[in-house]
Amino acid sequence: MDLLHFCLLLLGFAPCALGNFWVFSVHWHHSNGFMFFNCDTVNDATWWDASGDVSGGKKGVRVVGPANDPDTFETNVLSVHWTYYKARGQKIYDLSGKDHGFCRPIGGVSNACAYEIQSIFHCNSDYTAEEMSREGYQTGPP
Repeated sequence: MDLLHFCLLLLGFAPCALGNFWVFSVHWHHSNGFMFFNCDTVNDATWWDASGDVSGGKKGVRVVGPANDPDTFETNVLSVHWTYYKARGQKIYDLSGKDHGFCRPIGGVSNACAYEIQSIFHCNSDYTAEEMSREGYQTGPP
């Protein structure tokens, strides 16, 4: 079973709505990255590399704190740049400080074939998984 089909199976047990998405941390061989899903985008999910700096034009995801319960989770992908802050009510803010929703940690590790999947968040936001996952756009594995 490949990664996307496995995640689709996991997501089939959870309700889906516009603006709701899941964030998964994926370890594949020696690469670490993140994927954003909802029920409509699981087959088009984009791998985003883990990075120490996603400011300016640098794309990827930056995590501060433990990967399974981060203090800060900054996302700069495609045209979307937001940051989750645990200490600020688990909310998502854009670069201007506007509140765009919240994420709740869900944690949990699953293994599928060569993949180790770490669920991090379920988010309710006016951002969508479609904005962070574009078919044909891939920054790294799988």
